[in-house]
Amino acid sequence: KLLKGGQSFKEELTGCRLMAPRKIGQWRLIIALPLLLFFSISGPLLKNLALLDGLVVSFESLEQEDLKPGANFDRYTNYYSDKFKLKTFSSLADGRFSLFPDFEFVKIKSKKRLSPYLLIYDHENRTSGELKVGLNVGLLELLKRGAYGNPFFKRSFPALSEALAEPRKNYEERDFSQKGSNQLLFNPMVREDIRKLIQASFQLGMGNLVGHVLSYGPFLRGFIEIRQAFLLLAHPGVRPEVDMITMGNMEFLRYRQTFSEDYPRDKQVLMTYIPIGTHNSFTLQLGWDKSLQGALSAKAFRENFLANGEWFLDYKNFFKRPRLEAEVTPFFALDLLAEQDANQATQDILEEFLYRYYYQKCRTAIQKGDKAMIESLRYNLMRLSSIMKIKDKGKKQRFSALFMNQWQELWSSFQARDRQYFNI
Repeated sequence: KLLKGGQSFKEELTGCRLMAPRKIGQWRLIIALPLLLFFSISGPLLKNLALLDGLVVSFESLEQEDLKPGANFDRYTNYYSDKFKLKTFSSLADGRFSLFPDFEFVKIKSKKRLSPYLLIYDHENRTSGELKVGLNVGLLELLKRGAYGNPFFKRSFPALSEALAEPRKNYEERDFSQKGSNQLLFNPMVREDIRKLIQASFQLGMGNLVGHVLSYGPFLRGFIEIRQAFLLLAHPGVRPEVDMITMGNMEFLRYRQTFSEDYPRDKQVLMTYIPIGTHNSFTLQLGWDKSLQGALSAKAFRENFLANGEWFLDYKNFFKRPRLEAEVTPFFALDLLAEQDANQATQDILEEFLYRYYYQKCRTAIQKGDKAMIESLRYNLMRLSSIMKIKDKGKKQRFSALFMNQWQELWSSFQARDRQYFNI
């Protein structure tokens, strides 16, 4: 009977019609199970506002300073610093910018320590900026959070997974090769995985949730933790704008923050750069005046100084100590001022440079009547003067008596705007 479409024995006996289940019910079950699994895993995370406000992360590559045919290469100089792990070849926008070594006190584990930074002055716009090295960042230790609770992590980021599994000593900072090689310790595939992971973490939000799950799976915790950890590296108080940028041979995660006038900061516009191409990372902060002129100055400095850079983040002891005063730049003077055990020859060269350099800059500021530069120099000279008077514990005064007398005469003449002293 069944073959002919008739009733079965059970249907005749019970008087009921047996119905076969519809296929649509099976599809509902197939769809429902993954959704139930997804919300059981990620449901609590959806309440976290960090997930609800995904940030658009763009990618930019800065153009380097254009070395035009027939350009005056007398203005170009190799600037380098162990502190900033940077070597760059620049004309400082054809003399538009002046650089000055400077110091501030920072608190590290309840102790105050001197931290050197670079003071920047733009003669064209008469604005000033600061370039500082902030926190050290062990990038692999931060990125390993991405694998938390995510069985698909290795499939999505295979090269990075291998790097995370290796001993950390394979990526420790090392002495610079005598051959002068600056080979990055992360290979290109690892760097690409890092870029993808950071970008996916910052862009994760309700607007692209489905696309993210299709690309990387339903396990969201690791992505959210990475974003939160990176955001802790921004200066607190203002939500940052986020993008990625290439400067020289390194990729950076970049934050832009603008602070109100009543916020206790010298520079109201702050750019924070975090290298993402090496385990040996840090935060690099570029602060500038809050104005249109300040924004233009910051852009010009990035393009004419940082964009040309070669970053030596995986290496140490890669720059030789100067043998002549002419080999010293204000960028390198930061390293020499911070050096605890400078030999006498290096100290003599540093003192020669500081007096000559500041005499010229003070003379220029007075001659041009540049009030903004005079004010910047005044505070800079005050800080340097106080630093020079500090004695190391158990050691004699670092700077010679002759230099200190010359420096005091320079400082007093600058305060008095003594045109005769500066031969104006």
